[in-house]
Amino acid sequence: MCGCPRVTERPAVPADDPWRALKRKTRPLVDGAIRRLCGPPLHRAWGVRTHGDGTLPRVVLTFDDSPVRSGTEQMLDALGGLGVSATFFCVGLNARRHPALVRRIVGEGHALGNHSLGHGRYDGLSPRDTTHIMACQQILTDLAGVRPLVYRSPYGRYTPWEVRRLRTLGLTAVSSNVDGADWQRPARPAEHIARDVLGAVSPGAIVVLHDGYAGLDHHEASETALALRLIVPALEARGYTFVTVPTLLGLPGE
Repeated sequence: MCGCPRVTERPAVPADDPWRALKRKTRPLVDGAIRRLCGPPLHRAWGVRTHGDGTLPRVVLTFDDSPVRSGTEQMLDALGGLGVSATFFCVGLNARRHPALVRRIVGEGHALGNHSLGHGRYDGLSPRDTTHIMACQQILTDLAGVRPLVYRSPYGRYTPWEVRRLRTLGLTAVSSNVDGADWQRPARPAEHIARDVLGAVSPGAIVVLHDGYAGLDHHEASETALALRLIVPALEARGYTFVTVPTLLGLPGE
């Protein structure tokens, strides 16, 4: 899923720090193990929602790492021109930097999702800490006046205890079952993004795309915006309608 950098407000670590060098060497091994233990193959078993009702021709467009200047604006402009709604999973620190974009997302009829405070690589592994969830939830609620109902874990990593505490906090854990892979660099051509999405969508699909990166102030996402203009008409021609994640999942309060 998302390969975005972590947002951090910690002091810089000296380049010659031996612990930093050790972490850099061991991170690929650690990340590989975590992907196997916390990745998509186990999500449904733990209660993560990867799709909606497979009998209705409905689909959800979701965007991760919102909001950023340019990228989020490009998505909103495209969606507005196409007349469809989507769900934006916002990083709390990004939202704090761009409150007007958070309000625009809601004002234009889209749903907000919680994507953690700072897109931390390992935050969800903690058996007790909820700061990464609740701090983002508070920022989004204060800025937009609405409480997000859904949460998507950074890097697509979930643990059983993370899913349980999300449920306790009134949030539904969400993943996806269609990935446009527009997080890759260099940027994938719009035609490739659209081809992969259109080839994988089925009724109830949750599509993940990206309008930015965690920690960036500005991001150009023109290929993803162009891909939207290819994806939406093609799916509408197949009889699909576009809804938000809370609507697709029939969540209380939606």
